[in-house]
Amino acid sequence: MVALTSAIKGKFGFIGITSYLIGMIIGSGIYITSNKIFISVGSWGPAILVWIIVGILSMVGALCFAELAAAYPRQGGSYIYIKKELGCFPGFIYVFTRTVMLNPMSQAVMTIACATQVQIAIKPCTNTVPTKFIACCLILLMFWLHSFHAKLITKFNALITFIKVLTIVGVFIVAIVYLAKNRISLTPAFQEVSSQPSDWVSAFNGCYWSYAGWQSLSVVIEEIKNPRKTFPITVVTGVGIVIVAYVLANMSFFIVLTPQEVKSSTFILNTFAAKIAGFSLEVPFSILVFFSLFGSYLGTGLGSGRYIFSAAREGDLPRPLSLLHWKLNTPIPAQATNMILSLIFIVITESIGVLLGLFVFVSIALDLLVILSLFFLKYRMRNVRREYFQVNVLLPVVYFVFVLAILVASFLKGITELILVPIVFLVVGCIVYLVFIKYKLVNPDTSRIEALMCQAFLLVYPS
Repeated sequence: MVALTSAIKGKFGFIGITSYLIGMIIGSGIYITSNKIFISVGSWGPAILVWIIVGILSMVGALCFAELAAAYPRQGGSYIYIKKELGCFPGFIYVFTRTVMLNPMSQAVMTIACATQVQIAIKPCTNTVPTKFIACCLILLMFWLHSFHAKLITKFNALITFIKVLTIVGVFIVAIVYLAKNRISLTPAFQEVSSQPSDWVSAFNGCYWSYAGWQSLSVVIEEIKNPRKTFPITVVTGVGIVIVAYVLANMSFFIVLTPQEVKSSTFILNTFAAKIAGFSLEVPFSILVFFSLFGSYLGTGLGSGRYIFSAAREGDLPRPLSLLHWKLNTPIPAQATNMILSLIFIVITESIGVLLGLFVFVSIALDLLVILSLFFLKYRMRNVRREYFQVNVLLPVVYFVFVLAILVASFLKGITELILVPIVFLVVGCIVYLVFIKYKLVNPDTSRIEALMCQAFLLVYPS
């Protein structure tokens, strides 16, 4: 029997992929970290500067990824860059950590947060539905959408992204009207600025994670139409829109709320709405936050399955995970694997947030490996004329120093004996690489499984 193959098709144009990028970045982070950053730096002027500086640095990082994406327009993004430039072992450790731990764990945290917002919304109408049950249902819904309804999910994501941006613009307009009607004046921009370096580290760290998400865009590079041209324009446009949105949101909060109200707020958007309306808007805003989180998961869930697909196609994960649906052109086995891992994290542990916090160090270190790959690429191709997109070497240097500073400061501030957990996981990854990849001490024959999957689920091999 001749094995059928299918090339990955470009599904996303500029608008579709830009909405994905914006949707992946803007979640509920802006509404949770805004007051924390204000508390850290002590005044609204420095807080706005932190949001702008980290936003610009995020754009710099995204442009660095754009050069790597232009050099290697292949599904898998960071994993491919590291493997091609630094070698098979770093590439395997990256994708093993990303697919087995980081991605499903972060999605479990996100879906539990979504489920919590659903509980708040339905609380006035019904008895509480178990959080984990709602989260598991959301995981299953995401698998169904990512595997069988790529066009629908693109339109849905664009709609949610539009709602997110429109909400922030609406909040800003309301704040300006409130300012004009009440004739209030802001406190001095740089009053009571913190002089403690640790406070500024916390501010930059929180802001860095509020901008995170753009790194996953390169994972679906083969599904972007004309990627070498579209990708750089997308990251500049998308991150630029997010910077403006974040600054507008923060200015709105600082206009309406007093410094004390900002500091004492748990969820600043609800505090803002309560002051404007005169009563709590917990239920409508819980729905809004749900859609913000859900929209972010639309993007990250898509990328997580594609990581698994890419690693299987490159030979670092079992080959059956690289199969595509013959008609839909989606990696259903890879998406199903990501779904199962996410469900496991939801079901088996009550401390996902703690574990994810520990793996934050690993995630930052992996980002450093990507930038290191760019340095290797630039050095190796220094005498070769390249027609595709490139950045000045100063940009990756600046971004590398910034991320390294975040890593070192976060590590020194948050080091505990629990740091052994990610270390043990990395040791396990090394053992798996030596046994299954390097020396092939265990090399199972999956041909029968592949044939069965192809016939049962209408799957084909990627070309």
